[in-house]
Amino acid sequence: MVREWGVHNILINTICPSLNTDKFKAWEAARPEFVRNIRKSNPLKRHGDPYKDGAPICLFLASDNTYLTGMTFTLDGGRIKS
Repeated sequence: MVREWGVHNILINTICPSLNTDKFKAWEAARPEFVRNIRKSNPLKRHGDPYKDGAPICLFLASDNTYLTGMTFTLDGGRIKS
């Protein structure tokens, strides 16, 4: 998409969040052991807050950015190693 739409000055970026939303809480209730293991593997030992942790990257990407494109932002507190 970046190569196809970039010529039209359309920026493409992706956010892969691990945020503690209402939907995530419902999912966690059905899989408490699985989520506990995810939390243990997270260096920060928590899931992100949608407002405190998720909103800033969304605002940044929605700002007057004219050059940042083709990026994937893994918003998971360092759990996934790159």
